[in-house]
Amino acid sequence: MEKILSKKIKEIISDYDEIRYINNVKSSLYLISELIYINKFIYKVGFVEFIDYYSENMKLFDIKSVLIFKEYYEFNFFDKSYDIRIVEMLKNLKENIDIKSLSISKLYENLMSDKERKILGQVYTPNDVIENMIELVFENTQISLNTTILDPTCGGGYFLLQIFKKIKEYINKNKINYNGCVEKHILENMIYGVDIDKFSVFLTKISLIFEANIIDIKFNIYEKDFLLDFIPDCKFDIIIGNPPYIGHKNIRKEYSCVLKDNYSEVFYDKSDISYCFFKASHILLKEKGVICFITSRYFLEAKYADKLRSYINDNLTILKILDYNGERVFKNAIISPMIILLTYKNYHQEDVKIEKYNQNEDKFMSFSIKQSELSRSGWMLLNTKEQRLYEKINEKCNYKLSDIGNIKQGIITGYDKAFIVTDEEILKYNLEKKLLKKWIKNSNINNDGIRYGGLYILYTNLIDDENKYPNTISYLQKHKDRLLKRRECKNGVRKWYELQWGRDLNLFENNKIVFPYKAKSNIFYYDTDKYLCSADIYSLIINEELTSYNYIVNYLNSSIFEFLFKSNAKKVGAKLYEYYPNKLENMRIFIPKDKNDKILTINNKIYIENYLEKMFNITVEDKYIIKQCVKI
Repeated sequence: MEKILSKKIKEIISDYDEIRYINNVKSSLYLISELIYINKFIYKVGFVEFIDYYSENMKLFDIKSVLIFKEYYEFNFFDKSYDIRIVEMLKNLKENIDIKSLSISKLYENLMSDKERKILGQVYTPNDVIENMIELVFENTQISLNTTILDPTCGGGYFLLQIFKKIKEYINKNKINYNGCVEKHILENMIYGVDIDKFSVFLTKISLIFEANIIDIKFNIYEKDFLLDFIPDCKFDIIIGNPPYIGHKNIRKEYSCVLKDNYSEVFYDKSDISYCFFKASHILLKEKGVICFITSRYFLEAKYADKLRSYINDNLTILKILDYNGERVFKNAIISPMIILLTYKNYHQEDVKIEKYNQNEDKFMSFSIKQSELSRSGWMLLNTKEQRLYEKINEKCNYKLSDIGNIKQGIITGYDKAFIVTDEEILKYNLEKKLLKKWIKNSNINNDGIRYGGLYILYTNLIDDENKYPNTISYLQKHKDRLLKRRECKNGVRKWYELQWGRDLNLFENNKIVFPYKAKSNIFYYDTDKYLCSADIYSLIINEELTSYNYIVNYLNSSIFEFLFKSNAKKVGAKLYEYYPNKLENMRIFIPKDKNDKILTINNKIYIENYLEKMFNITVEDKYIIKQCVKI
């Protein structure tokens, strides 16, 4: 039903840019909420009868006399022709509309495309996930009529609506006596919500009104910034929700500074705003309360989540982690989530219950780990056998990767369209050969090596005199306005025709190991062809006094090293990992102590794989564990 309605509403309101469209969506839902409210609580007739006589009915009623609509009147259509068109649309669909089951929040979700959600920074939590989280907190909390529950980012009220239903069901099932209206008591004394967005607060309130079927409610739903402005008159037994995931690049500098002042224990440098919600919620938690968040799993391994990991370990007990392990849960969102359940520090439970999704088995695998084993540097969610194998290999490793080499990022042109050229363009514009270098991107590297795509980069940082390269300068002139807009050009750091970050040319023209920054498996390639690389490729330059390129490239491609890496790497998809320097450089590796050891000169992956299996005493069972990890 919501899908049919949303399609028809879009036909009426979608002839504008994204911002106007978003405002029209809000106005449409405000109007439909008015109609449902009047029909449900004022005239109390069938929807067909009500909508057929809408004009006559509205003459007898002033909607602005109703508090919730008076309070949010700004969302009303200013152009009343829209009201008429929406009502006509509802009249045409009246036989297909079940007003009792229509969800305003669901309708809002259907009306928002990925483009609008990105503008608003909104992600909707699926109903089955919400229900699982609520079930989880109810299993770990003693519910009574005095229980207080908070959603710190209530959005459209999805969590609070399900919580209301769950509490009502719980009270009836357990025959808890209450003299009065139970629904009113739940909404006025047990349920709290906060959101920075005014329309989200309206959606939450109106959804709860329709679900509870009562109108005179003193809500505890607030339009505030939970992290800075929310000061409730109570603490909470349950804090549950989906905190926003906003990286440092998308946080206003002034706001970031305020967060750093107020949440220095968890938030610094390139931290995510979601980290602050853990501390803010902990402060508002009752002594025996629980926190249940669905959040990005990045914080398990992310470099700038180390303070958050320490804060949780020092101040809270982790009851359970449900790790989707890269599986996508949110519709059309790239977030890789996890659910974490927390309670007070001195809770008697010693082990953390882990449920980790296994792509090979297509199910969650259950095991336990000790919270004391979760380190500040990163949380590895490994079962007992995986942990034992990881430690066995790691203990025999004698170097960190950073001890034997340096990892550097590829080139950032600032505008690939100007600097990346084909053979045809080179001939057509007679571009100077001295500036042309073979160019590869992430997609050019695979398990078989490098598949060169025939592209070149104009390495214009070699230009010492524009007059010496007239053809290239002429070719770039058509992009000059766009190139001048680059930050470094505006600041006078780069000339208009130079690369934004050209790096040191020696980095590329000497031997190196190249690898993509995102991949499903370890793909390291020994490049002796002097390729210049884009920013989505990294290069490892090693100290050949300690080891050889042949040995290291085969070592890094070995299943043993892949097992070690994937055990604590940052996972960004069901089968996708980030190969960033800060993680790789800290990985431990094994290098023979004798730099003349013949193994260092052998360029045979299978031979070195067999050598490593003997070196680390890899058993048949170990091989199975490694295989299961590597094929994910």
